[in-house]
Amino acid sequence: MIKKKILMVDDSETNLLLFESMFEDDERIEVLLKNNGKNIVEYCTDNKPDLILLDLMMPEISGFQVLESLQSEETLKHIPIVIISALQGQIDIKRAIEMGAYDYIIKPVDFEENTKFILTLLGID
Repeated sequence: MIKKKILMVDDSETNLLLFESMFEDDERIEVLLKNNGKNIVEYCTDNKPDLILLDLMMPEISGFQVLESLQSEETLKHIPIVIISALQGQIDIKRAIEMGAYDYIIKPVDFEENTKFILTLLGID
């Protein structure tokens, strides 16, 4: 069985651990965690995630910058990117979608509630 890879990029260790624990018993999924957007193009090229969950408010490199970097790469722009952010303004949501994000989820997130959505995006029933 080929595992689907989900990459979560978030500077919050708590969010990363929570997300990882959601799928720890699911043999169909491999969870990749990254606590910043540094070298994101190289990381995604090497690890080939099937889905990216991306925080917008991170130090050094914002999620918007990460989104822009990924969307500018022909070999990576097909990967669905779901923004998971505390930014609730319509301007931020619209900007992310216009930049190529597949969807936008506002924090705090009940990850269990969004499991079905994530599995559907991965093509797993």
